[in-house]
This record gives sequence, structure tokens and C-alpha cells, in this order.
Amino acid sequence: MKKIIPVLVLIMFVFVACKNNNKMNNDSDGNGEQTLSESEADNLPETDKEEVHLELEPNEWYYVGEDDLDYGFGKVVFFDSSMKVKKYFDNAVLPNNDMGAIDITKPVIIGLLDDDKRNGATVVEPDQYTYGVYDLKNDTWIVPMDYNSLVKYANGCYGAFLVDTEMDTTSMTIYNEQGNVLAEGIDVTNSYVSLVGENLWNVSYDGTQPIAIYDASGKSVKTIDSSYGMVHGAYFVASDIEEGDIIYNEDGEPIITKENVIANCRLKDVDDQKFFVVSYNDYSQMIEAQIGKYQLILDKDGGLISCINQEEYPNKFISVEYWLYRVTESSNTGKSNVSDNTIQSTTSDVDEDDESGVLIDGDTINDDYGIVTDKEDTIYNVTRNNDVVAYYDRDGNHLLTTEGEEFQGHIQPYGVDFTPHDLFYQKSNGFEIYDYQCKETYQLNIGEFGIVELQSPLHGFYLLTNELDEETRIYVYYKNQKLAEGSNLVVQVLDGNLVITDYSEDYALDEMSHIYNVNGEKVYDSPCYEMIEQIGSRYILTQREGVRTIVDYTGNVVYAFDQSIDVEASE
Repeated sequence: MKKIIPVLVLIMFVFVACKNNNKMNNDSDGNGEQTLSESEADNLPETDKEEVHLELEPNEWYYVGEDDLDYGFGKVVFFDSSMKVKKYFDNAVLPNNDMGAIDITKPVIIGLLDDDKRNGATVVEPDQYTYGVYDLKNDTWIVPMDYNSLVKYANGCYGAFLVDTEMDTTSMTIYNEQGNVLAEGIDVTNSYVSLVGENLWNVSYDGTQPIAIYDASGKSVKTIDSSYGMVHGAYFVASDIEEGDIIYNEDGEPIITKENVIANCRLKDVDDQKFFVVSYNDYSQMIEAQIGKYQLILDKDGGLISCINQEEYPNKFISVEYWLYRVTESSNTGKSNVSDNTIQSTTSDVDEDDESGVLIDGDTINDDYGIVTDKEDTIYNVTRNNDVVAYYDRDGNHLLTTEGEEFQGHIQPYGVDFTPHDLFYQKSNGFEIYDYQCKETYQLNIGEFGIVELQSPLHGFYLLTNELDEETRIYVYYKNQKLAEGSNLVVQVLDGNLVITDYSEDYALDEMSHIYNVNGEKVYDSPCYEMIEQIGSRYILTQREGVRTIVDYTGNVVYAFDQSIDVEASE
């Protein structure tokens, strides 16, 4: 019996294909992996050996997998620099790895589709796989392919999770990078495991069980009484509505409590009040907190950044927005009270305020979606009639436009892989942008305003979509430089690069793309219609006329994936 998978056919630079059929033999352990025999590798045509060459390091293979190349239910294939198959896994996934060069000295998590778990389902889900850790260089499983899920933590440990459906329980085994068992039989049935700093914390979902802490060697180092809470980087916020909140460090030691906050911030008349964490910002690790009449902004160690006494300033609020904090003052007072000497920070005795949304005509308007204008009436002009918003950095510096105006909002991200460090202010013909990380100001012009979205896909890059009555205009800027303008542009971030694609008005699959690196430099122009799929440091994976193709940065074809190979099934 035979299976069919796509084969790789070399398309030479003159687009002449050299085709051949090769057979791959299954390994005897029955774990789904297959390799080419030495005799089959030796029988490859000399033209293949001479013409096909990828610039790979000695310990690198080129990886293709998951749903790529129409491999059905996620074949995983590894090639050498001559694009010969070195290892093949049938019906497999390689989680968290993009196509391209892969270091074979670093073991990889591989999942193999389990027909019993799939149970005839037509849609393949992650929980239908069984997972293990495979050492590609030494051709062996170092963590057995037995687990329902498997995680590689940043401290070097693997967390392997096994579900017992009959007992309705889940247990975890901790392995080191060499595949040695460090701890096993850890009950995680009603809990989650998260890396806090360098330690693993086993925390129950409902907060009814003690928290168990394990170090990188798998040793249980501390247990905390039952507590509900959330992990934030190297810290854990334990919430208790009755007793108040505590913030622990990675070793389970309390570092921010009501007592040390009162002492550090020199607060008065709150001994009978509780300390609560309102919000913990994972970007800046600034903390919004409350003790009685005091609204606080704290750093990750509990140091005071800003404070407002709400008895004295009932219309003012403070909140954290990414790496800044902002002061919002309700216009009920009839005038603005926000000034530099009413802001309390670590360098001055003052006050502040905040707000996440404004109620207008029954709708809460916020900037979560980057919406900036609504035809003639700007949303931020409307909100500023109700509230005055001022932005400050963590040192208490008041951030203003070049004309001394308050910024109207924080630019929102485009996608989930990047978060901007930018404030904006709408002008008559565009926007003033302030990059507070680099302390640089940019001017973006768009002319006539329609309904505008302003977002940032990468640091220094800005995407504006302007919906006018007759058309939608799209602008892409790098700092002050306009990179592209058109009605059929699509922007995406691939492997840290910005890809600007211009679609044909006649046929949506006709795409011409331009790739810019993080410095705003153009590094690639499509020489023909193609769809960019993956970007590597040396090669780009595109799709041309339905064929997935590896090209270099000049656009020349290095390899194309087409045709089929016969694979003998194991008996």
C-alpha cells in the first residue's frame, strides 16, 4: 500500500524543472518518522546535487511542515542544504516553528496525529495529537511521545501533561533539556502551570488549593496558602476581596503589601483600609492600585510613581496605558485642573487622574480599535469636551505636542506581535506622532479626512486607513517617510519584517509585494505576481502560480515544491 505526499522539484533559474521519484523508508519504531536510505540518497541525479544549494550552517536543516505545501494533515519534513529529505514525520505538527532553517542540535517538540483521539472528526485540533520531544541530531525521542500536551519553558524545562480520561485527572512531568525526569506525578487537574521568573508555579483556577512552586531543577521550593490570582512576568498578584491583595516575587516572597505601600508612599489615615491591585500592566510593569482614598501608580517593586487623593481631587483619575500613565479630569468642574504641580510622583508632591472610556450618546468610546475620526466630528474632539486627558512618563514628565497641546490618544497596535510607543494628535491635514521611546516627532499627512484608523504594525511604521465617500485610501509611513499609498494595499508583519502588498483590481490573487526591514529599508521587490508566506534571513517562501517556491532576495527561484513522491507504507 502507498501514501502520496508532495515532492520537491527543482526549478532552475531558467525555470527548467528536473524531476525524479524517490522512495522513503519508515523507521522501525513506528513513531511516524521516515528517512531516505543511503542508497536512495546516492542515486539522486548529479544535476540535483550540483544545482540545488541552500546556504545553511553545518548543524542546520530546512524545515517544512504543518499545513504547508498541501501536505494534508500536517506532514513535517526536514531537508539538508541540497534539499534532500533527511527526516519525515507523517501527520505531524512542529509547534511554534516557522518554515525555514532549524538548528538540529536543539531538540524539538513534535506532535503526531492520534486516530483514536480524532475519532473520525473532519477538523483536526491540537488536542488530537500526542506529543514528545525529538533530538534530530541523534535521531531519537528524548521525551517519549506519550503526552496530551507539551510545553518548553524559558527556564529550560519541559512540562509534559498527561490526561487520564477514566479518572478525569491531569498530571505533569517535568523534564530537563536532556530529557531526564526532574519531577513527576504533579497533579494539575484543576490548575494551570505558569513560569514566574525562573520558577514554575502550579496555581488552581479557583484559588482553593495551595500554590506549589518548583525551581528549574524540578525541586519543590515553596508552598503558598490557597490563593486566587494572576501571573505577570516574574510576579504573582494574589487577590483577596476580604483581606486585600499581595504581590509575590518568583520565589513566593511577598514584595508588595499594604504595609510597605503605606510606608513607601507615606500615606495617612488608611490603616483600616485594604490594598487592592486594580490593574497590572505587563508592558511597563506599572501597577494601578487603590488604598482607601488614594489612587496609586506603583513600579514593580512597590515604589511610588504617582498618587491622587480622591477626597481632594474627586474628578481626577489615573491609569496606566502601556509604558505611560495618564491623568483624566472630568469636565464637571467646569475647567481644567490638570497641571504639572498637581501631579504627585517620585520627584514631586502632586496628583493625577484616568479613564478607559467615555460615555457619548449611550456608547462607550475608546481607542482599542485605533478609530481616530468620524467624518467631520472627531471622536477625540468630542471626548475632550467632556474630559481633559494628560499623558506622563514614569518619571512624571508631562508629554505635549510641538504646539503645547495635550495628545489625543495612544496609537494602537496592528496585530498582536508588537505594541507601539507612540502618542498622536490630529491636525488639519494629518497627524503629529510622538515616539516617546526614541523621543522623536513625526508628521503624517493624509489630506482630506474621512473615517480614519491609525495603527502601528512595527516600531517606526504607521498604517493609516482613510475611508472617504468615493474610495478608501491607505497610507504606510516609516517615521516621516511615506512608503506606499493606494486603495488595494495590505500590510502584514512576517518574521520581523513589514510586507506591503498591492493587489490587482482585476484579480485578487495578483499580488506585488515589497519587504522592508526594521530600519525602514526596502530589501525585496516582487519581480512577478506572488504571495509572500515566510521570510527568513537568507530566503523567502512565496507562492507563484499556485506553486510554493523558495526564492532569494533578488527574486530568483532557488527551489519550488511540486509533483509527488511515492512513500512505501510500513507493514
